[in-house]
Amino acid sequence: MKKPVVLGALVVVLAVVVAFIWMNIGPKSGSVVQTPQKEQSAKSEGKQPPSTEPEHQPGVSEAGNIEQFPHGGLVTVGQELIYSIFAENKTTQDSTQKYELKLDDKVVDSKDVSLKPGDSKFVYLKIQSVADKPGDHTAEVVGQKFPVKVVAPEAAKYGGEVPADAQVYGPLDSLSEAGLPGGKYVIATVGGPKTLNPIVAQENSSTDITSRLHEALVNINPVTLRPDPSLAKSWEFSEDRLQVTFHLRKGLKFSDGHPFTADDVIFTYNDLVFNPDVPSFDRNTFKIKGVLVKVEKVDDYTVKFILPSPFRPIIHIVAAVSIMPKHKLADKVAKLNPGARGVLRDVQEAIDELREDLKKLAADSLASLDTTLKALHGALDAKNAAQAKELVTKALADLDAISKKIPADNKNMQNQLDEARQSLTKVTEFAAAGKFEGVKRSEFNDAWSPAESPSEIVGLGPYVLSQYLPDQKVVLKRNPYYWKIDVNGVQLPYIDEYAYLIVGGQDTQFLKYQTGEIDAYTPRAEDWPIILKQAQEKGWETYQGGPGTPQPITLNQDIDNPALREVFRNVKFRQALSYAIDRQTIIQSAFHGIGQAGWVPFTQRSPFWDEKETYKKYEYDAEKAKAVLDGIGLKDTNGDGIREYSDGKPIEFTLITNAGNTVREDMANLIAEDWKRIGLKVNFKAIDFNALVTQLNARQYEAVLVSYGITTSEPNFIASTWKKGGSLHVWRKPNAELFDWEKRIDELFDLGVATYSFEEAKKYYVEFQQIVSEQLPMIFVAGVRELITNKKGLVNLVVKDSRGFLGTTDFGVRWWKDEARRKGQ
Repeated sequence: MKKPVVLGALVVVLAVVVAFIWMNIGPKSGSVVQTPQKEQSAKSEGKQPPSTEPEHQPGVSEAGNIEQFPHGGLVTVGQELIYSIFAENKTTQDSTQKYELKLDDKVVDSKDVSLKPGDSKFVYLKIQSVADKPGDHTAEVVGQKFPVKVVAPEAAKYGGEVPADAQVYGPLDSLSEAGLPGGKYVIATVGGPKTLNPIVAQENSSTDITSRLHEALVNINPVTLRPDPSLAKSWEFSEDRLQVTFHLRKGLKFSDGHPFTADDVIFTYNDLVFNPDVPSFDRNTFKIKGVLVKVEKVDDYTVKFILPSPFRPIIHIVAAVSIMPKHKLADKVAKLNPGARGVLRDVQEAIDELREDLKKLAADSLASLDTTLKALHGALDAKNAAQAKELVTKALADLDAISKKIPADNKNMQNQLDEARQSLTKVTEFAAAGKFEGVKRSEFNDAWSPAESPSEIVGLGPYVLSQYLPDQKVVLKRNPYYWKIDVNGVQLPYIDEYAYLIVGGQDTQFLKYQTGEIDAYTPRAEDWPIILKQAQEKGWETYQGGPGTPQPITLNQDIDNPALREVFRNVKFRQALSYAIDRQTIIQSAFHGIGQAGWVPFTQRSPFWDEKETYKKYEYDAEKAKAVLDGIGLKDTNGDGIREYSDGKPIEFTLITNAGNTVREDMANLIAEDWKRIGLKVNFKAIDFNALVTQLNARQYEAVLVSYGITTSEPNFIASTWKKGGSLHVWRKPNAELFDWEKRIDELFDLGVATYSFEEAKKYYVEFQQIVSEQLPMIFVAGVRELITNKKGLVNLVVKDSRGFLGTTDFGVRWWKDEARRKGQ
């Protein structure tokens, strides 16, 4: 039996041992990060208390970094705490040592650890239940003390219902200041949601809403970018790193009061995300070497993910998938509701797959089965359940006759025939129930449209849909069953009502912020000088962070126009376009000087960013761009200022971006002018964002300026952009034959997830950045620095990491310290 050796909480040491680095990707290899608990203990004690363990002598294993889980030691009455110890034997002798865990000076768990010379392992000690009354306690492991705070939910005061297994939010979870419930929070959005179904949603106008309505097993901390517990309160890896077991919180309910269990997790993954009928954005991220992860139910509150091979970013990726309510959506999934005809099609396909072998082994019986199945199809067409039942009985007899002629040692064929038998039985069941036709494959994909009744949209997130008025507003109200509380036991979210005003362009957004109609705003660079000037008068708080994500231009290398396709596929042409872009002018003009040129799909905040900048840069050089175009035979032969194809026709294409995003519109105009100056006829067009997404998905655009395929944390989040067949691999058609450099990108992404070594993974992703900068499937331009502003009195909106990069907090922790706003006045 394999013992678990890695917990999700193990995120302290970034490079102590290769097998550990996968959990949390840190800024520098070899660094040791002290946990906030350890810092707090040291401050309160003045010095580290003496260890109760013997001094480390030859033959004695050493206790390395220790992690408390949950990270802040915040639990409700009865919850468990886990402590992970990195033990290693640095001597030349075998070692055995006892590790003890104390709670308030009483030993509650201990383990004897034996290690060979040079070996290391993770040791887990557990407080099974903190059953004392609410208050402060102290845990101690190997002489190191950790604060423990037991919190009692106070949800009843505010009309909510909180499970005993609630998650307690504290400072490590971005709750810098505990608050009080009440009030309304209003922001603006460019467009309304295209869907309220998070599994199929791809555009921000949809995901901005769905992210408030749903939760995942894991949450990514906005400051550390590491995975934190969410619906799963803990997780552990098998020794070979091929299985990860998630332990779910008990007693949670969806927003309609229905219990949440492992069945909802299994449904979400196996029947939705992994279902080829569902256009899930996330499916490809769960593939390693083309094989999907398997998800199995262990019990009602435990699920197991089985990996085809080591998969370093699995915990990060799980954080991207919203868990859906099986009780509300299972009847909309074709896979689960095939009807009699759908099941019979599956049987027919199974027989056809074996047909050539069956002809050799049981030709007569196969012919009889074919005749029976043909008649069964007719009975279903006629919706004759009685006749269908008789024919199913006959078909089962035919299968029995075939099975007798199959060699006993041919287990594979026998298993397939057994599955066909089971399916035939379902044909009878469906027909008897009058379900001759199954659910259409598109039904789930169309479910939860914006026109859906709000009561039908059920989730586990902090808010529920209250009202949607197309082209006007979206209103969310707090979920009375939300399962997170603050350090005072107050149920989250604090704010009662979350409203989005659908206002179109950013000009209107900014105007509504200035007039006080919305409470927070993500400014454009052009707005920033005005905001700083008016901040004191208007009562605004302002935040400026690190370099933002660079905006990329993508060329459609599978465009239907053959002449343009050939040009777009020429890397020299793409490089010429990049040389021709005057990025500094764009930064000064479109970004008002608040920006930075970017060259790769990683930001500087990412631990995988190539800080040595070995990737290729394209500093502005219009003459070089012209020379490159001349060198590939794209010249202006008639002197009209426009270069021509070999047949004399002018090179012309359209650059699009989403209307209303004035920064992108300004960028696109400047870029179009830059390209005209090197002899290309470029038409700029701003279009509706949803129309832009439609063109991208259909590969019907020519050139587009829009942000996607960029990451700040886990590179595999953007696998669907960079790997063949991914839903956002929009510069190529899904079935296109890859270029060699594209094949190498696929290989690098596979290698990057197969290793648990941060340094090795980073090596692959640095090469990926080099390839992207050389081949330019996307031409990265520049990005605005992170900018956020909000009305004074709004607490817990923005957090900063140690390098000054901004993060926005969990939606549930924001609250109005301003008394009038908190009371909704």
